[in-house]
Amino acid sequence: MFNKLSYGHRPAKRVALPLITVAMVGVAGFLAACKTDEAEAGNGGDVQAEVEALLDGVAAGQSGLRVTGAVTSSDLVFVDPAGRPTAEFRPARQSRATYSRNGNNADGPYRIIARTGVSDPSGEQDIVGSWVTVVLPAKAAPGAYKVASGRAAKDNEAQASLTGEHYNWAFGDKVQGDLYVAEIGDSLTAAWDFTAQNKSGEMVEIKGGVKELAFWPQQETKYTISINGETDEKSGRMSAHRAGGVGATLLPGRGIYLELPAEIDTGTYPLLRHRSDNPNGVVLNLPDQSYEAVNGEMTFERDGNYLHGTFKATTSGEDVVTLDGSFSYVVLPDA
Repeated sequence: MFNKLSYGHRPAKRVALPLITVAMVGVAGFLAACKTDEAEAGNGGDVQAEVEALLDGVAAGQSGLRVTGAVTSSDLVFVDPAGRPTAEFRPARQSRATYSRNGNNADGPYRIIARTGVSDPSGEQDIVGSWVTVVLPAKAAPGAYKVASGRAAKDNEAQASLTGEHYNWAFGDKVQGDLYVAEIGDSLTAAWDFTAQNKSGEMVEIKGGVKELAFWPQQETKYTISINGETDEKSGRMSAHRAGGVGATLLPGRGIYLELPAEIDTGTYPLLRHRSDNPNGVVLNLPDQSYEAVNGEMTFERDGNYLHGTFKATTSGEDVVTLDGSFSYVVLPDA
């Protein structure tokens, strides 16, 4: 019997907690699937046939994953205490590694993450959490792509790896195999079959994929800022946070804080210097600049759980700042 362990600090000894038994979908299909050595970016092999074989038994909106070799996936999987889904399809997120890829909602490149439980290579526990990361090439379209390690992948190849819970181990070297993309847009259907090694040369083989997995957009912004006549254009991710039960704050860029009123919905709101100027307005806080007043407005459009909008403002005082931008797919944190 396997033990279910939470995603926290590694315990000093095994913790016996009840398992939620979730059968690994499509195991027979994964084991029976074959690789196509002739697959190349955008062509090669019968993509649809490969995807159907590797996703045999996988339901729409779900993922299937099978790991064999130095670590082996279990027919029982973790229930993530953090509430993370078993699979994600979203823009790639750049790390400190120079070869990592950075994506946006419109153009990618995109990444896939699929999670499962595997045997613990350290032997300290029965099973541990792990996840497969597959980063697609920029402007990926339906077709077949070679898979390589993050460092070795060419621009038209996918990057892939298997990572262990708490980043305690990884299989991301000498990656070889294929990725098959059947559809990509508002949802993704794709499958993969590749091998990877760890630093010690041990190997795993990873078969699986995702079927009609909905795209998960990131919070993004694009703006132009001019400070005392020096202008810069910025774009990328933005964040939102809430503290002390007050309205949320949007952070489109470093040193720019848009402090929202307690209640916000579709409409146009004035941009202000101080909350006391209008309790229903949006306060523009630029802690690195000195200014006395703000003239501008911010618009919001609600789309389900998402907020989209624009902001435009000019300050007056010691520093003259003009700010003109937009944002999309913002999710306000709970109060």
